[in-house]
Amino acid sequence: MKRKNAEGRSDRSLFSIENKKIIYKEFNDFYYADRNGKFSKILHFDGTSSIIDNSGKVIVPPGNYYGRPQYQQGVFFFYNSSSKRAKAVHCYKNNGDPIDAATCAERFSKKKKK
Repeated sequence: MKRKNAEGRSDRSLFSIENKKIIYKEFNDFYYADRNGKFSKILHFDGTSSIIDNSGKVIVPPGNYYGRPQYQQGVFFFYNSSSKRAKAVHCYKNNGDPIDAATCAERFSKKKKK
C-alpha cells in the first residue's frame, strides 16, 4: 500500500492479509522475486535492494546487486554480469543463511558451452 510517512514523504508498506499486519515498511518499490509469491524484492530509497519472505523476514540483506535475483534449489543468488560465463555471487538459502562464495559459484555459475 502507498502511504505518507511521518515526514510527509510518500513511501510504501507491505500488508500481509494472512498475518493481518504490516510486514515491511518505508521502501520505494517491490516486486515478487519468485513465481509462487513467497518472496519479494524490496527496492530501498538509497538504491539498494533486499529480499524478504511473506512474513517480513529479510532473506537477502540490503545491498547493490546486479540484475534480477535467481532462485534455484532453495537458494537466491545474483550473477555478476550478463555474459554467457557469468559467475553466481551473493548466495543465500531461503532461510537467510549465506552460502560460501566458492560453493555458490561452483553450483550456480553459467557453464561455457562446447
